Amino acid sequence: MQIKRFIATIAIFAVIGLNCELPGQILGSPGQVANQGLGGSPHTSNPDAAVFDPGNLEYDMQPFAPLDISDYDGDADYSGGFYATFDRTFLNVRRPRPFGDIATRNFFPRGNDWISGNLFTMGNMSPSGSGWDIKYLRTSGSFFNGPAGIGNPMWITTSIHKFELNRSFRQPLTKGGFIEPYFGVRYDYFQDKSIEDDDEFMIDLDDPTILGEGINRFTQSARNSIIGGGVGFRLHQSLGRWSWRSDTGINGGFNTQSWNRSDAQFFEGALLNQFISNAGRRTFTPSFESTCDVTYGISRDVSIRAGTFLSYMWTGVARANTVQADGNPNSFASGPLYSPQAITSQASIVAGFTVGMEWRR
Repeated sequence: MQIKRFIATIAIFAVIGLNCELPGQILGSPGQVANQGLGGSPHTSNPDAAVFDPGNLEYDMQPFAPLDISDYDGDADYSGGFYATFDRTFLNVRRPRPFGDIATRNFFPRGNDWISGNLFTMGNMSPSGSGWDIKYLRTSGSFFNGPAGIGNPMWITTSIHKFELNRSFRQPLTKGGFIEPYFGVRYDYFQDKSIEDDDEFMIDLDDPTILGEGINRFTQSARNSIIGGGVGFRLHQSLGRWSWRSDTGINGGFNTQSWNRSDAQFFEGALLNQFISNAGRRTFTPSFESTCDVTYGISRDVSIRAGTFLSYMWTGVARANTVQADGNPNSFASGPLYSPQAITSQASIVAGFTVGMEWRR
């Protein structure tokens, strides 16, 4: 159901965007010949459709041709065209905060952990100054959580996925460079998964006189599925081979939270019994996101890049409760419950840096 809503939302924004025209767009560029056929010039009768002009789709297949910087005056990025970037991300994520009594929390380590992943961006900007872009981030990482020296620490995996589809409009600035306001739809997925194995001695059900090695496996999962939109702006500036870009946006979305817990007992490798319960709720989750990138052109079309990344969700994020099983209210060790208890209204900070490459048509 959530996937259907997400696809329908993207379709609605796409229809709206395709029918949006800024003043003067349909007139093309100065000096354009009237009634000129497609592919006959760098511009069509509608610059917004330039991406579909066969003349603009031609490519000489020389991405590593030398970069000419003899006439650079800061306006190099004004020309439109396709672009794509790939970045390797190294992000620092705040650990889920435990809940329980004061004594339990005081013995619990807090802090952040590093996770890594990939960030992909692809888009097109027409010569008239309007375009589309798509961004996808996928990252995850795992860490042990628990008091120092504990024999059976909890293993936690945090996964983050982000998808954006934006409509953007480029405007030159009087002191060089340009500003690029945008709006769009986005989908954010944020998940914590935990697992903890506690060794136990159990009685063989076939022969009660026999004691054997058993394991109590305690697992949890807290998921956030956020569908919404956002607005923001980008600033671009170039000087010779160097360019820097910043991107700042405010987002908000409808968050479907779900969480579950499981207690499973194994004896000599065989499952004896298992208890599973699930719960969920819906809420609104706002967020702020900002990036800043510096690129260095190594050829006409290819650049290397490095940057920073910051994402802050200031409320409405469900996280797993990472207190050990013997003190966790979701575990049978603390008494059976009919539904799991999750941390449903935490803030989340994700910050780090990126390195990658850019290809620009």
